[in-house]
Amino acid sequence: MAQHSPIDAAFILDLCKRQIDEAVGHAEEGTDSLMDKMLLSLEQLKSTTQQIKEKFAEDDDYFKSALYPEHCLTMSENISNVVSMVGLMKSNAEAASNHSTLLHQLQKSSKKLTCSVTRLLHGCHNDIPQIVEESSTKILQLLPNISKYCGAIAVACNMQVSLFSENHQQKLSHRIKRSFLQGGD
Repeated sequence: MAQHSPIDAAFILDLCKRQIDEAVGHAEEGTDSLMDKMLLSLEQLKSTTQQIKEKFAEDDDYFKSALYPEHCLTMSENISNVVSMVGLMKSNAEAASNHSTLLHQLQKSSKKLTCSVTRLLHGCHNDIPQIVEESSTKILQLLPNISKYCGAIAVACNMQVSLFSENHQQKLSHRIKRSFLQGGD
């Protein structure tokens, strides 16, 4: 098992405060719909997974760096958001039974995503390159599929999405956007 240096409690507190401030900022803007929040969390998971994969490969002491706890918190926060959003979508669309197959697929893919994120963090924590490689690859494969299911559900349930307006285009990567739009076709 890898040896970890103790993390300064003030550092963790600062990371938590920053995440709380960002959440409050988004809430005060009040412009993000349920689906916007889901897509932003998928994008953040994609970006952070790519960063973890890259940093882990190039830095033998990645798990001792300041980025490691920040990445862990970001992954945890965003996978929690995805699970919550899936639950909300399920409860909002439960009345329409013709969406149950889509919701089931979304829920199944989200569960696989949570398992892969957990494996990724375990691989980083225990310095196991094979687990980091496999789980990060799996995450990056699952995210477009989840985005595609979200697109289909958004159309089927007539959900509002503002991230495709001119002002917000840059917030999502091409792959997440394209998958979402394919799901909506």
